[in-house]
Amino acid sequence: MKSKKILVTLLLIIVIAAGSFVVWGNTPAKPAQVALQALASDSTVTVNQNKDLITFFPTDNTPQIGLIFYPGGRVDFRAYAAPLHQMAAQGFAVYLVKMPLNLAVFDTNAADAVIAQNPQIRQWVIAGHSLGGAMAASYVKNNPSKITAVIFWAAYATKGADLSDSGLSMLSISASHDGLSTPADIEANSVFIPADAEFYVIEGGNHAQFANYGSQAGDGTPTITWQEQQAQVVSVTTGFLHSLP
Repeated sequence: MKSKKILVTLLLIIVIAAGSFVVWGNTPAKPAQVALQALASDSTVTVNQNKDLITFFPTDNTPQIGLIFYPGGRVDFRAYAAPLHQMAAQGFAVYLVKMPLNLAVFDTNAADAVIAQNPQIRQWVIAGHSLGGAMAASYVKNNPSKITAVIFWAAYATKGADLSDSGLSMLSISASHDGLSTPADIEANSVFIPADAEFYVIEGGNHAQFANYGSQAGDGTPTITWQEQQAQVVSVTTGFLHSLP
């Protein structure tokens, strides 16, 4: 009887812990109003959304490059709509993926479905913010032939997803006041991407201002506005995309 009681107690603990984790994952940082406004179509971008994917398509051309974006951990994926909408306006198809429990680690291969469902795209690029960037690197490690380039926003590849010999084009955009993916983190892990990767540092920027979901615990205090930071993010990212052969 004693052992049975112990087993029941352990099972209850596991159930409670699992339930708490699900609740934790399903209470992400919410998108600001500016992000929600960017989910509306306009004269330059058509936006389509469902519960698992938001797409941004330029209205004046048929894009040849598709960008798949993995959001940061415990961030509502809609929070990235503003910069991604602006990028689509410059001629790129953008696919913003929702992750299970808002954690990209639970669906590293989310890009597979996007690629399979869009055969018209000639060239695929994958990008991600924070945890999303790390999981994008993991995807590329296992699927190098599907992707042309990788873009990290406040993120980096790690030893487990070493892409240094991949031969792919890569861009790292980081921020000087980022308290989560710190400049030291970016530097220490730079050995895991190709030596010819491009690096760009947003002076005065921080971790949360890559998107629009408010402040984040542990982050640094920015000395520029989110508008200034995202203007640089969009400009550098689209410049990189335009440069791809």
